[in-house]
Amino acid sequence: MSKGFLLAVVWALTAVPLFGQIGGFSGADDDHDGLPDDFEQAILEKFRPTWKIGASDCNVLPAEFVPGDLTPSVKDRNGTIYGQVFPRGSTNLGFFVEAHFYDLWGQDCGLNSHPLDAEHVSALIRTTNPSLPISEWHATQWYAGAHEDTICDSSQIAPAAVVNAEDSGATIWISWGKHSAYFSPQVCSASGCGLDRCEATTVTLTSSPVNIGETQAPLHGAVWIFANGWALAGKMSTDFSTISTFASLTYDFPDPGGVSFATTGAPAATTIGYASVQNNSQGNSPPGISIFSVRRRNVLVTEAAVPTSPLIIGGRIYAEVNGPVNTGVAIVNPGSQPAQVTFFFTDASGRNFGNNTVSIPAKGQLGRFVNEAPFNSGSIARGTFTFTSSVPVSVIALRGFTNERSDFLITTLPVTPLSNPLEQTTVFPQLADGGGWSTQIVLVNPTDDTMTGTISFFGQGNTTTSGEPMELTVDGQTGSTFTYAIAARSSWVGRTAGVSSIIRVGSAHVMTSGSGGVPSGVAIFSFKRAAVVVTESGVPAISPGSTFRLFAESSGNFDAQETGSLQTGLAIANLSDNPTTVSIGLTTLSGSPLAGPTSVMVPGNGQVAMFLNQVPGFSVVPPTFQGVVRISTTSANAISVVGLRGRYNERRDFLLATTPAINENVINREQTLFPYIAEGGGYTTQFILMSPSGGSSSSGWLRFYSQTGVPLNLSLR
Repeated sequence: MSKGFLLAVVWALTAVPLFGQIGGFSGADDDHDGLPDDFEQAILEKFRPTWKIGASDCNVLPAEFVPGDLTPSVKDRNGTIYGQVFPRGSTNLGFFVEAHFYDLWGQDCGLNSHPLDAEHVSALIRTTNPSLPISEWHATQWYAGAHEDTICDSSQIAPAAVVNAEDSGATIWISWGKHSAYFSPQVCSASGCGLDRCEATTVTLTSSPVNIGETQAPLHGAVWIFANGWALAGKMSTDFSTISTFASLTYDFPDPGGVSFATTGAPAATTIGYASVQNNSQGNSPPGISIFSVRRRNVLVTEAAVPTSPLIIGGRIYAEVNGPVNTGVAIVNPGSQPAQVTFFFTDASGRNFGNNTVSIPAKGQLGRFVNEAPFNSGSIARGTFTFTSSVPVSVIALRGFTNERSDFLITTLPVTPLSNPLEQTTVFPQLADGGGWSTQIVLVNPTDDTMTGTISFFGQGNTTTSGEPMELTVDGQTGSTFTYAIAARSSWVGRTAGVSSIIRVGSAHVMTSGSGGVPSGVAIFSFKRAAVVVTESGVPAISPGSTFRLFAESSGNFDAQETGSLQTGLAIANLSDNPTTVSIGLTTLSGSPLAGPTSVMVPGNGQVAMFLNQVPGFSVVPPTFQGVVRISTTSANAISVVGLRGRYNERRDFLLATTPAINENVINREQTLFPYIAEGGGYTTQFILMSPSGGSSSSGWLRFYSQTGVPLNLSLR
């Protein structure tokens, strides 16, 4: 069975449109690979490399060969470049083709010289939809062949972003005589068993490639493909063992809609980095979420969801280094100038200590626990970490808790900008106490003045009764309302007792007693099973709004507590004394309606918490899906929303992570980042982008970087 036939079968089985529907081209498919020949030529033209050939090369230039002659015969040494494009199939990551560029020579005149020499480079090319025009097809990886399949094999694969060839051809240096291909003259001089050299004086070649088709159906008279004098036919198969490796990739989705993909977690060691979201238009940047998952001995032990971070020049986080608890922070400087980051700590009494400055290089990332250098906090029972930067930076904070069986549980901590808050009320839309659950409320003062106010707990209520004040025991005191007084730059912490056998669920409303606004904060709820804390997650204090969006995901038989099963839930708190009706609708990531909208009543001062399969009318949702939930009400600033991501791990422990809801009324046109990526060594990262409000589609680039700012290759699924 021929390679070309197999490729065409793969193309069809992976549901990629066949000839006549690719890239806007509808010409003939004379090489029978499922791609129109005019599409193939357009790809070859867009990505044709620039060749740097030594001016004194013995062959002068690559050769043109006599068409129709079974034995390769040089027609002219005129710099002809031959090409080939074939399909690689489709995945949830996109649609892929592979383009090869052949420099064929009349002679190899290096060591062990011989007549005829077939060399090549290639590119793996992706689009989000095969019907998109050629401008929306982008290279993800490049390959340069050098002494292939020999003891001196020096072939290279490079991310397209590294060789500056995502939307054009790579620049290729050709070694003298042997004609091996390299992405730089420096690599050339250190390769080929130390014998290769690329001349400083070169001839630049950008020939329009001649498409030679497939082995079973050559084009333009290239019947000399199978000649014994060279190994050309063997080079006409794929150079890329996988199509799922990226240092950058485009996104394109409608409103409402989104995209989701995750790292594979395959590397044995953990790789750290960050990612930038670069929107193509001047409109709102798509909001995003990254979900970190940690496995220990092949058991999922924790997940945490972090929203994309805008650039800020200063911020404050809750900091605790106390027994099993530690606090980590990652700071990314995406700019072109070094960031001078000054920081200090504040204890519960308002005392500042540990003032210092650290420099983060341009495009660099600094990620450490706060008790490590350069922060060196020492033990902190309850405090804050404050930073200011000379240039805008992106920051993430995570709380780590090592439980009774040494599992490391992570929780997202909010990063609060240094400004006077305007809100007079904020809400923790979900808290739980009893039945193994307890909740720790953390409030952070972002100002240089003392903040005072109250925090009130409310039950859920029901269809006939408002949410009543809920009495809880917090740090030994029982009540439904507690006062707080937070010293400048400091924090307030209160933990519910969690001793009841009955689970009580509700919300917490934070109100200021002055004119300076309310503090920021997080509610960290923990679930203990058989004397072991099996899950922790944080609900940030959320300002009220009227319309929110939430990423939703489901897999497996969640109701039967099947291992690995996953279900998204939501918690909606009503700030008003009166009941309010919310509309809940669900769409796929491609923007197609899936369920609803359906109406749910939330009692006055009450709360509703449910998984998606419990929402009225959502029984049509398939067991496995990804999509976007939209929650809205006609009352202005009446509700507060958070997502609840439930999973059962391999021990059938119930793990819960909160996912941030996107307020449609909050507009962000600035660059955003995923300031922390962890891949391998038990870690995976899932990336989610959703369309902003406004009815327009979103498109752009997601780019991955190492801690030193160079493009980072990640295997995605």
